[in-house]
Amino acid sequence: MNDAQVRDVITTETVAVVGVDFLGISERLDVLSQVCRDRNLFLIEDSAQSFPPASSDRPLADLVVLSFGRGKPINLMGGGALLIRREIVDRSLAVLGRYPLSEVVTGLSWKLKRSVFNLLMARLPFFILEKMPFLGIGETRFRKLKTISRLELPEALLSSAIFEFGARPLIHKLYDRELQSIEVFGWKLLGKRKSESTGGDPDTPRLRYAVLAPDKELRDQALRSLNRSGIAASAFYDKTLPHIEGVEEALKEKPFPCADDFASRLMTLPCHEDVKESDISLIANIIRGIAQN
Repeated sequence: MNDAQVRDVITTETVAVVGVDFLGISERLDVLSQVCRDRNLFLIEDSAQSFPPASSDRPLADLVVLSFGRGKPINLMGGGALLIRREIVDRSLAVLGRYPLSEVVTGLSWKLKRSVFNLLMARLPFFILEKMPFLGIGETRFRKLKTISRLELPEALLSSAIFEFGARPLIHKLYDRELQSIEVFGWKLLGKRKSESTGGDPDTPRLRYAVLAPDKELRDQALRSLNRSGIAASAFYDKTLPHIEGVEEALKEKPFPCADDFASRLMTLPCHEDVKESDISLIANIIRGIAQN
């Protein structure tokens, strides 16, 4: 985020700034933490798409949000975690204690649901499901949060999920190598280079590999070509928040030209364990062909 613009939109009603680790690429938490300290605000790291969170190494955020939902790094088919800075734990627990606590039971029903989910996420079944428009696979939908509750997760389940994620292949390194030649044509490989304040950890698996096309027309052309070839390329969210039904009322004050431009050019590529070197070579050849024409 542009820190100068963040400062400009802070009002007396602002309580927190949320920095999002988008697709495993860390937000500049060091910059945002300075903004928050200057204005006495909370800094929240949204690490739903990244694990471990950036604040694991440098505890800049006051709160860190993790997601354990479908399609997230630690996939427990639901729930999440809130990590709290030590200095504010006592005050925070007093608030969190107001919400009801339920236990996740990993019985036969849960295991069956998990098995069906894993089966459907395999390459061929997912490819078929994605072609059925009435299912809305990959669509971004807004649902209002009606209740908040706490979940007690079995520690062994969480530990196992973290281990499985850490054991996933580092597919993004192959993308870095094979796609670097398209950068001379104006394409950008997001998160390829790690710096102190931004980028993804090179030794941490990614959910998706992010590429920014020079314009929307080339992005859409690449998506069509890749998907015709059996590669599950995606525009990801595709829309900015004001254009998602149900959200526009909260964000109707001003346009977001940078976000609109970013969303129109973003393309993501699969990083799951079934992606082979031959797939990435095919992807690179397709994108290079489009970039050079």
